[in-house]
Amino acid sequence: MFKPWRTIEHLKAVDQQWPAAFQSHRFSDRENEIMKYFRVRYECLDARDDYSAIMRSHGNQAENSEAVIDVDTNSELCIEGHYNATVEDYITDEQAYMSTYGATGTHRKENRREIRDTLYGVGWLDEYSGSSERETYRAEDRLIPDSHISGKIWRAIVATKKQEQIRERMCRRGLSSTKDTSPSGQFVGMPNVVRVMSLDELQRGSEFIKHENDQVERIAQDFSLNEEQMRAYHIAARHILGREPAQLKMYVGGMGGTGKTQVLKAIATLLEQRGEKHRLLIMAPTGTAAALLGGSTYHYILGLREGDDGKLTAKRMAQIKDRLEGVDIIFFDEVSMLSCIDMYKICERLALATGNEGAAFGGINIIFAGDFAQLPPVIGKESAALYSGSVGVGDINAVTQNGQQEAMGKAMWHQIDTVVILRQNMRQKTQSEKDSKLRQALENMRYKACTSDDIVFLRSLIVGSKNTPASKIAELKYRHQSIITSWNDKKDEINRLGVHKFARDTGQEINVFYSTDEATMSRPETQSKRQGKTKKPEKRFKLKQISPAMREALWSLPPNCNKQLIPGTLSICVGLPVMIRYNEATELCMTRGQEGTVAGWQESIGPHGKPILDVLFVKLTKPPQNVKFDGLPVNVVPLTTVTTKGVSYE
Repeated sequence: MFKPWRTIEHLKAVDQQWPAAFQSHRFSDRENEIMKYFRVRYECLDARDDYSAIMRSHGNQAENSEAVIDVDTNSELCIEGHYNATVEDYITDEQAYMSTYGATGTHRKENRREIRDTLYGVGWLDEYSGSSERETYRAEDRLIPDSHISGKIWRAIVATKKQEQIRERMCRRGLSSTKDTSPSGQFVGMPNVVRVMSLDELQRGSEFIKHENDQVERIAQDFSLNEEQMRAYHIAARHILGREPAQLKMYVGGMGGTGKTQVLKAIATLLEQRGEKHRLLIMAPTGTAAALLGGSTYHYILGLREGDDGKLTAKRMAQIKDRLEGVDIIFFDEVSMLSCIDMYKICERLALATGNEGAAFGGINIIFAGDFAQLPPVIGKESAALYSGSVGVGDINAVTQNGQQEAMGKAMWHQIDTVVILRQNMRQKTQSEKDSKLRQALENMRYKACTSDDIVFLRSLIVGSKNTPASKIAELKYRHQSIITSWNDKKDEINRLGVHKFARDTGQEINVFYSTDEATMSRPETQSKRQGKTKKPEKRFKLKQISPAMREALWSLPPNCNKQLIPGTLSICVGLPVMIRYNEATELCMTRGQEGTVAGWQESIGPHGKPILDVLFVKLTKPPQNVKFDGLPVNVVPLTTVTTKGVSYE
């Protein structure tokens, strides 16, 4: 490093030993200073390992349980010297350890500061002078059930009601499978049966067909479907009525506002009026999109869980088959967010669940909807999308498992043989000057062809511009609208500030509930394989228990500091807008992405003297169907606490 060389002779003589050559070389003061600290990091790591071994030996004698704390020795904290200081600070001064920010923590802190300054700058946090919100939400309106039921019992009630819904659905399926729906009086599903029909039967059959046609047209009129929507609706209706035996594989496209959801509602209404609502299953890539349509995420329906390495157990397959029981029409929204690999996994699960591996999508009729000019897949973006030109091209992709799955997924998408494009905008029917400009700008934006006039118009809508005063965002109709951001750091800060703003505007106090964190006895895997890659084992140090200082630090961390995005504390008040994060019971509209407001809660005091949440009562906002629990108002559902194991912090 400090002596130029090309051959060994430049470093030492032939008969000279390496230590002698090193000692004979004259190093400069700067070189000696650099060499002095060569092994500091490794000496510290050795000291840490020795200390951990001593603590383990003591811990095994005194206590068997240990808390596992993740520390990656290859992280930026080590490179910048924070890692060694962190361990030593923890050993000698835990408070100093908890207040230390590494490179990642500093970056997250800066993100939160940036969004906080932005929200203050546009007036989003300004105090609202009106009084209507104080009259709408009051702390004394908090829902308190007549009888106190623990969270454990509420979980049992939800599970029981969920099973009742499933049994009712199974009964409807059984009735539908035996119902005589043919014009001739012949039971459906009886092949190779020939029967002489009388003139009266033929006439009744004609009347039956006319009744079905009238029903289809009446629903179309009720939903005010235009010509393009009618085309998609009639294609689906022919399959619903059994007049088209071939499998339906259709894509309904169009920009936002062209009425794709209206087509779905008309199809669902037709099935409902025929007593066959169970035949339709609605799926989407995200919880929010699924909740808006009264469906579920395809991850939940098909058992595609993140981090399970694609394993399909017998229990999970039984659950998938149960969810698909009696389903012969799938409506899949926001198809643009599917990657080719996603499409492959969906087709694979459907084929395995139905046992029909020779047909695309397991032989189930499927309708995809979406706009490919909108959101691309989260992972891979445009290069992994169904329209990607790079998927399935080249020899390298053909020899890898991912490449083969991508190619098969894209091939499955090419099985779509019916396409209906909706062009008429049904959402923006008014024709004011601003409406016309906005519609034109949105259409141009879809094709990345915005003109200078479009840019000028869109900029005029930015809060704080000359044409839109900053104070406008503080008006009531804008105060509690959703804010879109790409980063969890900023999302956490928006939520934190939003809770305080809502409580201030409604004249309420914030109720803070704390998590109950305990040490875990499970030891992490040293290696794991995912998508053909081997994960490098992580360095960890272990603690026998969570100290009070560490517990306080965990409570103060933002949710995005752990991989599961679980908050250490939850701040709520009556009327606060919330969103359900997990599929508690899709049959009861307790679905991931379903929005609602806080109606009330039950609390208790935890083992550490802090209030903990036992049950949260949420009033659902525009659920697909009404839900009623005994002792609760309509559309108010109980959410109970859950235990998450193996939470790791970054």
